[in-house]
Amino acid sequence: MAEGAAKSAIEILQREQTQIGLATAPQTNVSISPTITKINAYQNESGQWVKDEIIEENPAKDENVVNETYEQIKQDAIVLREFCATVDNRILEFNAQINTLKDQIVTLSTEAINRNCWPGIAKSTLNTGITSFFGVNTNYLYDKENITRYVDMEGPSPNYGVLNPFTSTTSTLSSTLVGYGYTNTKSDDGGTSAGTARFDISTTQSDHLSRTFNATGIGTIATWNWTYDGVGVSPGATNTSLTGTAGADRCIAIANSITSLQSQIVTIRAQRDALRSDLNVIKTKKTEKDLQNWGINNHKRQVNDRRTANNSIIAAIQNLS
Repeated sequence: MAEGAAKSAIEILQREQTQIGLATAPQTNVSISPTITKINAYQNESGQWVKDEIIEENPAKDENVVNETYEQIKQDAIVLREFCATVDNRILEFNAQINTLKDQIVTLSTEAINRNCWPGIAKSTLNTGITSFFGVNTNYLYDKENITRYVDMEGPSPNYGVLNPFTSTTSTLSSTLVGYGYTNTKSDDGGTSAGTARFDISTTQSDHLSRTFNATGIGTIATWNWTYDGVGVSPGATNTSLTGTAGADRCIAIANSITSLQSQIVTIRAQRDALRSDLNVIKTKKTEKDLQNWGINNHKRQVNDRRTANNSIIAAIQNLS
């Protein structure tokens, strides 16, 4: 292998090594003075104009101004993320309060079901052994907050090597994701299950007492006669501690407590939701900084990758020389 050709090839790659990354390097060899001189002109007591020279530290004395700018962009994104995190944490606190109230509703609903508060289980008087549940059991879901974020751009573990940083994903807000994302959205009754809830418990005392009634459209027969044994009576009830008017009053108290808890949830949701609009404005600005920071690190990575590749090529040429 001709030494001249190998030498020329290596020189090409070495020259490229020098050129790579010029965009991130100082673009001049001119030295920046560590100080600057300011002129302060004024009239003295004699009316003559004089000047004073004031020597100050040059804010641009560091030649690596580019790196300082990069660091500032990174810090700006961090500061905005930390502020957004404080608001996200408040939202999580509100949801924790809401979900605690939902747990209480589920507990009360379970008691109402076990007592067979009305609407509850009744038995057919025309078809022995046939029973039907006349109420509605609701699979009660917790509230949650969703955030949509560019995972590769901001992380928590950003990927500076991808070609497109705008792949977005929607996740449930958690303590590890506070501050992240470019938009928040609420998900009322959209989380995991809190359990079974009842929102149809009667507040009329007589409804919970033993009686016979007709119901239309139950099963395959248009009209069946039904008997409701009343609150606290087995086998419809598994909790038989209260029957008659005492049991009915307890059912009514449960219904009223559930209504009160629901009202509290509505109030807390309003306080929580009032935060989201301004938060999303700030997160939009934060995402701009995230993108700038990602672009800088992506460029640095490409520069390093090209340098590494050239080193391998130089080594290959030397091996063949």
